[in-house]
Amino acid sequence: LNMTTLFSNAAKCEEGEYCFHFLSSDPVCLRRPFVFLTCVFALLIGVFGYVKLKNNLKSSSKRMYSILWLSYGCMMTSAGILHCIIRDSPQPHEPSFMPWARLIVGIIDVGLTSSIGAGFGVVGLIDVFSCSKLIVLHFLSSAVIFTLWTYSLLTKKPWFMYLYFVPIAIGCTLYMVCEAIVYWKWIKRQKAAAESGEQSHLLAHQMQHHAASHGAHWNVPQQQYGIQHNPSYICPSDQPQYYTSSPPAPMMLQNATNPSARTTTTSKLPGFTWLVLGGLSGFLGVLFCVPLSKWWCVFLGDLNPYFGPEFMWFLLSDAAMWFLLFFVLRSDVMRLKPENARV
Repeated sequence: LNMTTLFSNAAKCEEGEYCFHFLSSDPVCLRRPFVFLTCVFALLIGVFGYVKLKNNLKSSSKRMYSILWLSYGCMMTSAGILHCIIRDSPQPHEPSFMPWARLIVGIIDVGLTSSIGAGFGVVGLIDVFSCSKLIVLHFLSSAVIFTLWTYSLLTKKPWFMYLYFVPIAIGCTLYMVCEAIVYWKWIKRQKAAAESGEQSHLLAHQMQHHAASHGAHWNVPQQQYGIQHNPSYICPSDQPQYYTSSPPAPMMLQNATNPSARTTTTSKLPGFTWLVLGGLSGFLGVLFCVPLSKWWCVFLGDLNPYFGPEFMWFLLSDAAMWFLLFFVLRSDVMRLKPENARV
């Protein structure tokens, strides 16, 4: 099993390592030490994201998002072990069990990578349809992906590029389309809320004017509708009049008496900046790994053994997941059903 080359066209910089000298004469060496640090950061991001999403999300996507972030931490941990500790290619004089350890850790690494990519497509569908039961698609696709990866690595089938990139490309593209639909629904909802707020404001003004002219007042309990009773709108009368028609909806009355509640701007897109930053980080990571890899190795000079294309790829992947974490937390209000959402 040899998984040294991830991209056939990627440049191969020199590889640095840091060796620990213990009591024994043979040192223990950590290959690509700064790449390993990015894997540690990824584990922290994954665990932190899992806890944060599990405790703060209110939408039906809560469980799926939590699984994705925890999976990312596990995936990058296995990548750090594979690339930096046990090595991703056979070594001379290595123990007899090492090829099997390399195979198992490698399957976990690439299997989780593809599953996470496909999982983003699934969570996008959950966001659009508000159906948490769609999470079963993630478990089914993950089972298929791990089975194919295991068969491919055991039989040395040349399926790497397909199994690696196809699930990621399809899943991430579907996720972006789904989030665009979520934003579109959110904008429509905000426009409708703004229009209803203006209508309720006009209706309340007419009611107040009529009450002031005819000595009537609203028969609306303050505690129920959250409005302040204003005596200036009521003319003294021995027999005060009440409206016999049903009062407007509570939210409309609240909007009518509270101008700040009606100031909803359709241009406000929750979490959009974080989504853009996450997308750019992931895109730059791919660029550093393939088209910019040779230039980056030359540019770094003597530092390329430590901060080569793989380091940039892992680092920017961490940045992308960190930015997307804030996007998911900030934009969760859009995924709530209209009766549960609050601006």
